[in-house]
Amino acid sequence: MQVGDGTTTVVILAGEFLRESKPFVEEGVHPQSLIRSFRQAGQLAVQKVKDLSISIEGKSAEEKADMLKKCAMTSLNSKLVCILQSYQAIAYSPLLCQFQNHSLSYCS
Repeated sequence: MQVGDGTTTVVILAGEFLRESKPFVEEGVHPQSLIRSFRQAGQLAVQKVKDLSISIEGKSAEEKADMLKKCAMTSLNSKLVCILQSYQAIAYSPLLCQFQNHSLSYCS
C-alpha cells in the first residue's frame, strides 16, 4: 500500500544529487562548497514555490473546498486512480477544510 508520503521521491532526488555531485568531488571541489550550493538551491526552490503559491486568505468556504478538491484530485491523479479521483476528492474536501480551519464544520 502506498501512503503518499513522498519517501520514494526523496530517495530518488537524493540519489540524483549524489550522482551529479560526484564529478565535482572528483575534480577536487570541497564537499562544504557543494553543501553550501545545495542549501542555496533549496532556498531558491522554496522561494519559487512561495512565488507560485495561491493564497486562500479571504476566500469563501466554497472556494476553499473547491481548491482543496483540486489539490486532492491532483495528488490522486499522480497515484493512477483517475476513475475514483473525483469521488475521493469530494469525500476528502470536508476533512481537509476542518483541518485547515477549525471553524468550518463542513465546507462543500
